[in-house]
Amino acid sequence: AGNLAWSCATTCRQTLPLLLDDFAGEFVRRRNIEKARNDGQDSDDGNLARSDGLDPMTLCQWANAFAKAGYGDRNTKLFRSISDAAIPMLGSDFEARHFANLAHACAVAGVVPGLDDGSLSLFDEIAMAAIPKVQTFNSQNIANVMWAYAKMEENNPALFDALASEAKGRLSEFSSKQLANLAWSLSKFPPEASDEIFDCIANDVTFRGFDSFTSQGLAMLAHSFATVGHVRNSAFWDALDEAATARSSELGPVECSQIAWSFATTGRPADDLFHGIKTVVLSNMSHIQPQGISNIAWAFAMQGYDSRPFFEAIATQSLQRLGEFTPQDRIMLILAFSRISHPFPEIFAEVVSVSVSQLDKFSGLDLFNMVISYVKTGHGSEPWLKAIASEIVRRPSALPPRTIVGIAWAYSFEGIRIPALLETLSNECIAHCDKLESKEVASLAWSFASIEYFHQPLLSRLAETSHGRWQDFDASSLANMAWAY
Repeated sequence: AGNLAWSCATTCRQTLPLLLDDFAGEFVRRRNIEKARNDGQDSDDGNLARSDGLDPMTLCQWANAFAKAGYGDRNTKLFRSISDAAIPMLGSDFEARHFANLAHACAVAGVVPGLDDGSLSLFDEIAMAAIPKVQTFNSQNIANVMWAYAKMEENNPALFDALASEAKGRLSEFSSKQLANLAWSLSKFPPEASDEIFDCIANDVTFRGFDSFTSQGLAMLAHSFATVGHVRNSAFWDALDEAATARSSELGPVECSQIAWSFATTGRPADDLFHGIKTVVLSNMSHIQPQGISNIAWAFAMQGYDSRPFFEAIATQSLQRLGEFTPQDRIMLILAFSRISHPFPEIFAEVVSVSVSQLDKFSGLDLFNMVISYVKTGHGSEPWLKAIASEIVRRPSALPPRTIVGIAWAYSFEGIRIPALLETLSNECIAHCDKLESKEVASLAWSFASIEYFHQPLLSRLAETSHGRWQDFDASSLANMAWAY
């Protein structure tokens, strides 16, 4: 049945969905009956052939067949049954290829089957059984397992440490695609010695060159290294810049977005590369997803590539589709347009219109970035800033400590005195004063004083925090503190 299901899934999954439904139902039925027999319960179907002849390869065929057919969301019972059948075999019968195939199939299907008691999942069980056998994994096994766990956001540090350690000395065995997948997976859950493994990948890639990598592979490598902040391998980044520039006309919208974001995140100038990306983006603007548009806009603004025609095209496309942008997409867009020299007030106005009823979907850091961007560009209307203030008051614990300083400055700069907000910021700051630098302490004191809000517990805490480290304050900060007090 496993071979038949595989054949149907790979050759005619679009034309025989009912047959695949029948296969799935029959597999689940047989597993349930087998489970009942094992539990000592009688079965109504005495003629049913026992299913305990399943072996690891057959189970993997079942999982891969239905993953390819897109059965993850449609039939989670099937994958739960496959999981139940696999777990007793993991420790003794499974080999490296079986671990990789089963994990990969579940990730393709988008499911992580759980156990009956809810304490563990199939991925937890696979990790425990696979770690003692990692030395038997080949490059494809390593890449597929790590990709599966990263895709499903199953963080298992012990497994990733073991696989990364095994991969480190065998990178020459990895194909270019496997190497790109390895880097991407490691960027999702960096192992304990992440600098070491990324150094090894950078050296291997630089040595073999980028000719064998697809455009997607280039983008994955750039994005992975930028995500973990690994920028110390200049030869790697220079070679990546050269390779991406040479084939910039072949890059798709997603690759343009990922590569531009990566170079902007690392702060590496790449004039020729960004010129090539700009040409591709302008030719394909209507085909770029909202996240791509906002990331590209942010990357160009961060790198100082301030081209009015380019940002006019970005603005036009964004305004037409702003309802499709997620809150994070809108934040990236606002951050971009707040950094360029050309005014686009319609972007700021439309983001307010779309976002004012959705502020509960923005993170604390998002709210901070929104406030600062609107105030610095002069687009911070009082009703809009009051709406954001209400959301901050509603969930103050969402604010990272250092954002409090910027928010206090923004409202004092605008002269908007909202007692509930100031009280909230004061109380939050009291618990985090010791984490602030001298300039931040002085800014906070100045902001509250300039708006004539004197919160005695906060002022006492700021003074207490500053005592004994006045030498860290520059002249301007000392002047602000003296004026405030």
